[in-house]
Amino acid sequence: MKVIINAVSARSGGGLIYLCNLLRVLPAVCSEIHFVAVVPNIGLPDFGHQNLTLCVADQASGNSVSRYLWENTVLLKLIKKHKADILFCLANVVPLRKLNIPVVTVIQNIAPLHRKLLYDKLRTESLSAYLQLAFMKMLTLTAIRRSAAIISLSAFADNLVKSYHKPVRSKIIHHGVSEIFSPDARRPENIDNSKYFVFVSNIYLYKGLEYLIEALASDSDLPKVVVIGKVFDHNYFASIQKQIAEHGLSQRIIFLSSVPNESLAGWYCHAEALVYPSWCESFGMPALEALRCGCPVVAFKDGSIEEVCGILGFYAEPHSGKSLAKAMRKAMECDRNDYRKKAYRHACTFTWEESMRQYGSFLGSISQIRQNGENFDARQRF
Repeated sequence: MKVIINAVSARSGGGLIYLCNLLRVLPAVCSEIHFVAVVPNIGLPDFGHQNLTLCVADQASGNSVSRYLWENTVLLKLIKKHKADILFCLANVVPLRKLNIPVVTVIQNIAPLHRKLLYDKLRTESLSAYLQLAFMKMLTLTAIRRSAAIISLSAFADNLVKSYHKPVRSKIIHHGVSEIFSPDARRPENIDNSKYFVFVSNIYLYKGLEYLIEALASDSDLPKVVVIGKVFDHNYFASIQKQIAEHGLSQRIIFLSSVPNESLAGWYCHAEALVYPSWCESFGMPALEALRCGCPVVAFKDGSIEEVCGILGFYAEPHSGKSLAKAMRKAMECDRNDYRKKAYRHACTFTWEESMRQYGSFLGSISQIRQNGENFDARQRF
């Protein structure tokens, strides 16, 4: 069986980490499948698999419009050239033209499907930012309707997908977590010896920083928070800075643009907790990374984070800063040695090897459907 992986959208951050783990592990655990991965021109390493061919798509390495045009022209030629049995799309978008092979799509980003976020985007950010999200919603819904099968990263994401349209076939497959996240990491050098919470995520409208500000304002004895992440929703961030100034919290919230991925473990290990008040996560990778470092996780009792943390999470009522403050306080009071052991054991059950075995098994089942002559084109249902 030959599978073409459309991975041109993975360029940085979590998407790039996911892609590298997929290309590192998936061919190794699925030796019977030959993978042709079409990737952006970002200097990916040679993963050393005989059953993996990397194709660099220079034409798709620009903006979203050029990628979209590439996916509906050049990608189709590559499918024909390599005589692919399945097209595996890693991020919400599929070609619009009808194909004669099954398409399996991973819904990596559920933000375009979240109704509250669409409303808040229109109210808070620029019109162009809203239109971009609305356009991605259209592409995501098209992918769901036209794919032979959908992979979601959590039950929360799967339910959100099905609130719009029930896929022909669907599968929930959680991410794994890297072994670089360890409870033994050293304390970061650029932080003093005082207590701190950590918030790890790029800054988008749905990350809930306003509730974190409310939490700190309601409890003056809570330690400072170190925010690690780049700003993407700029109007939202401007409102956050205004709220920080109004509450006099400029000394209690420290912003770091980013830190190397291999340095994050130290920030997790020595924090009182990861505070993660996001309300629109497909999975919640920072929560899993924190657990593997033995770091308590404070989050809203809503969405995918409960799937990641289970009973190890310290949960607050959704969209309540005062409830978040109480959960932060509880996290500080836990038996850290006992928690560290339980959190590490729990996080170690999320492995990329198991995740990729499930991917391979699911792709194999879709291939079998085609070989049996069953209908795999979702569009024939309408």
